[in-house]
Amino acid sequence: TMFTSSIHRSTILNHRRHIFFHRRPHLSSLSSFQCGIPFHTLHPCFQATTRRGPPSPPRLQIFNRQVHHKNRIFASNVSGDSGTSFTPYDYLREEVSQNIVERLSYIMREFENVCEVGSGRGWIYGLLTGSGKEEGLLLGEELAESDQSTQSGPIFHRWSMQEYMILDQCEKNLQNIQDVEGLSVARVLANEERLPLLDKSFDLVISGHYLHYINDLEGVFQQMSDALRPDGCFIGAMLGGNSLHELKSCFVWAENEREGGISPHISPMVGIRDVGNLMASAGFNLPTVDSDEITVVYPDAFTLLKHLQLMGESNAIMNKRPGISKETLLATAALYDELFYDEKLGGVPATFEIIYMIGWKPHENQPKPKARGSAEFSLKSFAEEMESDLQEIDDKDSLAKEPIIGEDDDESDESDDEGLHVGK
Repeated sequence: TMFTSSIHRSTILNHRRHIFFHRRPHLSSLSSFQCGIPFHTLHPCFQATTRRGPPSPPRLQIFNRQVHHKNRIFASNVSGDSGTSFTPYDYLREEVSQNIVERLSYIMREFENVCEVGSGRGWIYGLLTGSGKEEGLLLGEELAESDQSTQSGPIFHRWSMQEYMILDQCEKNLQNIQDVEGLSVARVLANEERLPLLDKSFDLVISGHYLHYINDLEGVFQQMSDALRPDGCFIGAMLGGNSLHELKSCFVWAENEREGGISPHISPMVGIRDVGNLMASAGFNLPTVDSDEITVVYPDAFTLLKHLQLMGESNAIMNKRPGISKETLLATAALYDELFYDEKLGGVPATFEIIYMIGWKPHENQPKPKARGSAEFSLKSFAEEMESDLQEIDDKDSLAKEPIIGEDDDESDESDDEGLHVGK
């Protein structure tokens, strides 16, 4: 059974606030990154090419992975505050990472072997392995010492993790991720479209930042499902199709007016229904998909374009135009300011739709739907009974509101009789 819901929570983020708003410190010193040693000699969960080689590249190429890789390298060179994995332009990553950790905290399970695909600077890793109390989350030994394991609220059992594999295609990001005492951390330099993972190796797979640049999304879901053990969990997030709809419309209008045609300037993204269908076809049980809309306010359109570039979210479509004319760019910015500028917010809004997904590797102990025809009560008859009961209630309410005929006349006669009696 697939549950798909759309939660439109309008979260307004002011990018100026996030420039100096970082509270996710790392703990330990930087670990050594064994770049020259084959990873299969370092970790048993690596997919050896002699056993079963990595999957072939997808036939349909929508995104240019080399261009996307260059964009991520460019974003990795942006310096941030010391002691934190977030830069002034990682406010969306921070919001998504917090939401993923919050969703994980409500799953009362222990995950010993964890794999994060597309870790980036280690945003989710830093939140999961960080010590201390943050926004009501009790992490690590602090929860054990507080003896509040039965309390209500988000709790993530960090101390249950024994191995944490971080997979990313940017070497600098892997080098900057710090080790945590008591946790075995492995780093893998690989392409997210061809996961070098053994089957049934992990209890939890996380991917929260780069799924919207995958060409074969169903194939990657299948690889993640194969890497999970029975009853293992996959949780991820990606940008949805409603993201940057303001910028898309302005590009279309400006380019059509200036050049007499249109071309894609923003990467295509999937919808929430498509994500649920792809997860179900990839073999995940009990897929749960929801969406969250985040509105970020920028001073103007040029600031938005600059932030997208520094996030590593520049256009990476195959066979895209080599550039855009100055007139079209100025017309796009002018349209954006004219159509979407909000005086109350003090800038132009940009919408980002974040699609969150959770799926489970099939297991015999998971809830299963009943066989067709095994129901003991008909929903049709239940609906008919409910309709008749509601009709009876409506009839009683209508009778209670109608005045009784002759009631006013009787009362007036009684009052007259009483008046005559008093007069006598």
